[in-house]
Amino acid sequence: VAGQFSDRGKPVELPDDLRIVRSELEEIRLRSLADEVAAKMAEQRKNELVAYLAHDTRTPLTSVLGYLSLLRDTPSLPEAQRVEFAGIAYEKAERLGGLIDEFFEITRYNLQTIPIERSRFDAALFVNQVVDEFFPLAEGRRLNLVYEGPAELSVFADAGRVARVLNNVIKNAVAYADPGTDVRVRTGLVTAADGFVWWELTVSDQG
Repeated sequence: VAGQFSDRGKPVELPDDLRIVRSELEEIRLRSLADEVAAKMAEQRKNELVAYLAHDTRTPLTSVLGYLSLLRDTPSLPEAQRVEFAGIAYEKAERLGGLIDEFFEITRYNLQTIPIERSRFDAALFVNQVVDEFFPLAEGRRLNLVYEGPAELSVFADAGRVARVLNNVIKNAVAYADPGTDVRVRTGLVTAADGFVWWELTVSDQG
């Protein structure tokens, strides 16, 4: 029996008079294979999360460095603008700290699900805040960041996770757009054929 059961990829083979034992062993074999597949998928998912999170930390770090560079290299900046840039750099440093905390949580636990924390907020203000983070990078590459959308837009979503996605897309646009061109960020509500209303975000560039 041991020899016949050694290959867990094949069904258990026993004489008909041991069909009850065969059925139980087959159930154990299938359950073991399922557990092994689930464990591998969970480990792969955790590795992907770590990779994505490591990538996401670059955006606030780049923003912090950009604003600090402006403060260091532009002593003639008006005091109000210096205070504004310092405040933005501090906010991005706080976000970076939150991402690092999440990184440690992911490495400590074998996550099965990603918690989604939805809330209602103004998407127009939200998008403009994300766009503002890329002001130093866009200015350095002679790019014009353009917001296209309503003055106010109420949505129900996970702002933190959407911000990370939008950050990554805008970062790529700013990095690869042709100098002297526009990077346009559009937002609004779109009604699908089935009547469901979606929050749409679009980033476009020339490059």
